[in-house]
Amino acid sequence: MRPITLHEIIPLQRPIQHFSDCYLISSVSALARSKDGQKILSQNIAHQGNGFRIRFQNVDEHRLEYLVTQEDIQRLIPLDKYYNEAIITCPQNPIIKAIEVAMNMLLKEHPHKKPFVSRFAKCHEKFEYNKPSNFLEIFTGQKPIILNEGGLRMSLTRDKDKAIELLEKIDIADDFAFIAGTGLKDQKGFAKVHCFAIEGVNTENQYLQIYESRKLESIEVPFEKAIKIFKFLTGYLR
Repeated sequence: MRPITLHEIIPLQRPIQHFSDCYLISSVSALARSKDGQKILSQNIAHQGNGFRIRFQNVDEHRLEYLVTQEDIQRLIPLDKYYNEAIITCPQNPIIKAIEVAMNMLLKEHPHKKPFVSRFAKCHEKFEYNKPSNFLEIFTGQKPIILNEGGLRMSLTRDKDKAIELLEKIDIADDFAFIAGTGLKDQKGFAKVHCFAIEGVNTENQYLQIYESRKLESIEVPFEKAIKIFKFLTGYLR
């Protein structure tokens, strides 16, 4: 086996979302921006034969590995709502697809690793819909910081002080991997129940920068707006 290299990890900072798995895409994106996260990605993903060996560090306190072949990757095809093959104009990253296939394998054996609430959403693949904190803990073996991810509140308004304090910590951290997510409430310009990797925080000018994996763009969001838009924050600080 040959671990993936930094050259292969850097493109994972700006992945393209083709399935309903923003939790996974944003988590990988956030890890790829972090020095610690890059080490974890290299430890957990390796070339083997014509495919990849994907390692999950904590599945019910056990380490599991899955071999994803090139044939497995090629069989993973995005579908539209009518179950027709979706038209894809941007190339799909094979490492992202390998992780998605591995999550399908994991959830087939351990269906409880997909939260009960996530099972209600209509999906084509088992790996679609989940919580980023759930994926992060399974993949890294480390429990992330969580602010309001599982709560009923659809914004961070009542957790404003905690959210601002956490954003300030991200700004001054030596290393971080964090995700911001919206809830079920409609937000102008932001999709519902969607996750974004945090690219950076500027406390002095009171804004954070997030990566939108559907539009392949970075967006600056003022703190005050972020508190109203985002339901939760989750990730790691170093």
